Amino acid sequence: MKVTFARPRKFSSVTLALFVDIHRNGAIDLPSEIVISAANGTIATITGDNLLANDKNTFMFPEIESTFVVVTLSNRGSAYVGICELEVWVDPLTGPIYYAVDAVLKSANVVNDTKSSATSNGAVVGGLSSLSQVAFSGVYAEKAGKYQLIVSYSNTGNETATISVKINQINAGSISLPATGGEYSTQSIVVDLAEGKNFLSLLGGTENVRFETIKLTNL
Repeated sequence: MKVTFARPRKFSSVTLALFVDIHRNGAIDLPSEIVISAANGTIATITGDNLLANDKNTFMFPEIESTFVVVTLSNRGSAYVGICELEVWVDPLTGPIYYAVDAVLKSANVVNDTKSSATSNGAVVGGLSSLSQVAFSGVYAEKAGKYQLIVSYSNTGNETATISVKINQINAGSISLPATGGEYSTQSIVVDLAEGKNFLSLLGGTENVRFETIKLTNL
């Protein structure tokens, strides 16, 4: 099983919820061995002697950075192996910069752009249309008030694109994104944030627009 991240992430554990039904006349048993691998090769090998059936098993290792993690399970004899859940936890971002590729995407996708330096692999959000939503959760504000929202983007088209902004599901205005020739530039808008965590969405766009990051500064 392989899980791929949009950009390189640092993590130091993998949690597996292992399903077993062999004691109920089923055909799924605990694995005899688990091998966890990432960009730098094998990072953990676990024998099946102390694994918990139908429960979460967390495996710790020195922190690494990778764009993916691979979990390989070896079966016991003719029995199958089963995973109900695979968890990889990373430290949450607390701002002021948030990466577009970490957002929840609708009618949009992650692409790699050599002109972007926001992430080490050039991961940005593209494939936009009038139906697109790029939703950032957990956008943190120390106190309620006005903030400048700075959007880093590129526009390879010849025309200015317009996107709408919602804060906590309330319309907060729109931003015009002039053509940039494919280079990355910024445009901004003043928005009102509640104290604590906020839900911020960028709505719309065109196939020529790509989002890199958003940044919030207190006014």
